Amino acid sequence: MIRFLTLCLAVSACSGDEPPPQPPVGDAGVTVPDGGVGSCGDSWLLTYRINGNFYITDTTASMGNADRPLSEGTLVLRVPDNAGQPDDGEIQLISFSHGERFTVTAFGIETVSDVDVRGGPHPCGIALGSRSEETLTWERCTPSASQGVDKNSWTPDDAAEGPGCLRDYSTSGNVACEGIMCDIGGLSVGDNPQAERYNQPLEPFAFIGGWDGFSMARSEIPNRTPSRTWFDLNGVLVDQQLDNIPACLCEL
Repeated sequence: MIRFLTLCLAVSACSGDEPPPQPPVGDAGVTVPDGGVGSCGDSWLLTYRINGNFYITDTTASMGNADRPLSEGTLVLRVPDNAGQPDDGEIQLISFSHGERFTVTAFGIETVSDVDVRGGPHPCGIALGSRSEETLTWERCTPSASQGVDKNSWTPDDAAEGPGCLRDYSTSGNVACEGIMCDIGGLSVGDNPQAERYNQPLEPFAFIGGWDGFSMARSEIPNRTPSRTWFDLNGVLVDQQLDNIPACLCEL
């Protein structure tokens, strides 16, 4: 009898027993598209560790203006191969990620940002540019006419378009606000979930030491608060791998 009860408990097959609850299905993470196996040679995937700064300008009476360091992230470029070495020419931005984790205190309010920023990965690129004489210049990326009109005008709803934009730039996380004047900053007291997806303009990358590192001057970010926001970047090469050019790029 004991053996029978043990078997029932093990397989949950006894009459009247409910099957054990199944564990929840976890988030599988970012789905990377398949670019296909190409037949037009190899290219280099260069991985950079990136840092930079986040800037807030044009706030009410400039009281909320601030700059804060970005959390470290990574950026991957696909660049041409020339006799076993990375070379100038057409370049694709493959992936981009960093964090915005900082606190800003101004005119009676405190905001705590905990936001992840991501673009890609995509084997065929999320932005297109070309490098010559150690400067990577992105293809056309045209912001909407609302950029720069005033501190409320440029939002993610109408950001930019063109092959040189960082496509599907996305944010996820939260900005927590405390203080009776949160509404002046366009925020609610407590949590303000962040979830945006749009095309982000980039400034040219100025390389140093060949491919060893780069810097990017600040580029404006559309936002929904009464201010203007910007970020700049610095990158240091941490890995390089020769990789098959995916079929989707061979067809270009």
